[in-house]
Amino acid sequence: FWHVIPGGYYKRMFGTHENPHLYELMESCSDHLHWAGAKWSEARGGAAHDALGGGHSHCGLMIYQGDNFPAEWRGRAFMGNIHGNRVLYDVPARAGSGYTAKHGGAFLMANDPWFRSTVQITGPDGGVFIADWSDLGECHDSDGSYRSSGRIYKVTHGIPIKTVNDLNLAKLSDAELVNRLGHPNEWHRRHAQRLLQERAVAGHLDKATIPSMRMKFLGEMKRWPQEGSVALLLRMLWALHVTRGLDEASLMLPLRHTNEHARWWAIRLLTEDKKVSPALLAKFVTMAREDKSAFVRLGLASALQRLPVTDRWELATALLAH
Repeated sequence: FWHVIPGGYYKRMFGTHENPHLYELMESCSDHLHWAGAKWSEARGGAAHDALGGGHSHCGLMIYQGDNFPAEWRGRAFMGNIHGNRVLYDVPARAGSGYTAKHGGAFLMANDPWFRSTVQITGPDGGVFIADWSDLGECHDSDGSYRSSGRIYKVTHGIPIKTVNDLNLAKLSDAELVNRLGHPNEWHRRHAQRLLQERAVAGHLDKATIPSMRMKFLGEMKRWPQEGSVALLLRMLWALHVTRGLDEASLMLPLRHTNEHARWWAIRLLTEDKKVSPALLAKFVTMAREDKSAFVRLGLASALQRLPVTDRWELATALLAH
């Protein structure tokens, strides 16, 4: 389980990294192993098999952001365990300047020895689709896997409240898509943003669409922290970014936000085109010295590689003071 950060260099499964000028590679951020210390044979079958969580090979990753499961399941990370005939979950938690993954447990145990969960995806009604390779073959298999089988399961908590009959979001107006950006199920939010981006690139956005998103974005800025929603603010920020509805002045606003995620995303988007004004660079240096959030300072460290080399020293020095 890895916390992926733009510009990061990560420990490889084996061998050395191709860049010889790296002084420390980033480790997995999980605080556990699902299979540790035991012999390969001990992790396959029997009591040890269950105690170890099935084995060390995992496939697929879904962080649940749907609206069907109970609230405590939102934000948990699901992975298929190849040897364990199961789907496991971990619980991401803030730690230091980033995240760690806490051991959760088994979300789903299959009674079929051929069960191989390879993909887990949240659907439009909040239920979860699980792809099952359905083969006795597994890692390091050499006897010729049977590649024509496979199953798809759908897991819901009870019966979904809202039946989704029409999945063609492309028929919706711009205004209706903007409203979907606030949907509690991430499936709707992502597809709405994709369609808005495609229309913007094609020049088909209604003239009122970007001003409407700007108003929602500024409204959430003003209402925070009494009633404003950071989630909705970020969704409007992302949608405005991909439709080219933002400028530097607009992105400077979240740099003053009291929520660390708003500040992190402002840094990320302000440096994406690798063009940083002297005023913005000075603001970054001040934040590197004074911002109490290690997560925000991680965002500034990540941004260093997107600055001209001569502009990095003062910011790097301020970060190293911590």
